[in-house]
Amino acid sequence: MGEPLGATLSVPLLLRPTTLEDEWSAHTAEIHEQTLMAEGDKVNSWMMGANIEDSKPRVLIYFGGAGVYYDKLRESVDAGFPELEFENLDG
Repeated sequence: MGEPLGATLSVPLLLRPTTLEDEWSAHTAEIHEQTLMAEGDKVNSWMMGANIEDSKPRVLIYFGGAGVYYDKLRESVDAGFPELEFENLDG
């Protein structure tokens, strides 16, 4: 098991998403399409981020279930957050 999900860091870090962010977005969109919430796409719902200026609406909520979501988080923690690049801002 890895570090607790709520662990804190004392070093300021810059986080940059990798291409895995696109894979996660595609996964959440695929699940979203299987729900009634997909109708929100047609009405520019704030639940899709349609109210965020200069941003394309997209799925902002994970509809795959809490258990699956927490399992995915744990996998990410245990693998050292492969979907993020870390940069130490302290030099």
